[in-house]
Amino acid sequence: MSSLNQATIQHFTQDAPDWWNPSGKFKPLHALNPIRMDFVLTALRQHFASNAPKALRILDVGCGGGLIAEPLARLGGKVTGIDGDPMAIATATAHAKTMGVAVDYRCAVAEDLVSSKSVFDVILALEVIEHVNQPPAFLQTLRQLLRPGGLLILSTLNRNTWSYLGAIIMAERVLGWVRPGTHDWTQFITPEEITAMLQTSGFGPENAQGITFNPLTRSWALSANTAVNYILCAKAQ
Repeated sequence: MSSLNQATIQHFTQDAPDWWNPSGKFKPLHALNPIRMDFVLTALRQHFASNAPKALRILDVGCGGGLIAEPLARLGGKVTGIDGDPMAIATATAHAKTMGVAVDYRCAVAEDLVSSKSVFDVILALEVIEHVNQPPAFLQTLRQLLRPGGLLILSTLNRNTWSYLGAIIMAERVLGWVRPGTHDWTQFITPEEITAMLQTSGFGPENAQGITFNPLTRSWALSANTAVNYILCAKAQ
């Protein structure tokens, strides 16, 4: 079964040319990116070596326009970025070429790489799992693509009253940060649920942190509060 949710692809395709516009449709992701990069780099350097991501084979699943893939490649990672949206891949490829950064972008889903027997040291699935079909099967596919001892870094949204107010009411309907219909609250996954899925799929969770927004400073930060957004890393066993 493919993890690709065609409705999600159609939703994002219309904004694909705007991926690298920091004031455009993906402005919230640009604001969030430094926090995501901080978590990712810290996790890689603690798990692998102080010079990580240099020389690591990294797969960015649902890479979009390459906001994470490109800086990791610039730091020496051997990065493959996949997305089911051909427009996003075209945007990512063009931007990387302009910047002189080597990233292997492909219009594909994770299941496509299993058949080619691809294996990676690191897999990123950032703001992806809440959009896929069959999250447990999706995690099992990622485990097949990750070498033993490799690291999965995943971020998503919790499912509770706070996340409904924050991600649906405020972000979509009041502030207009993202296009209405971007998220389906029923598809959000609690930390307890994701932990159970990871363990069943052959992962051992290592570290999880919340990502919180400060409305006064209009900035994001890592925190212990996982009520709305959270990010974690898990080791392939």
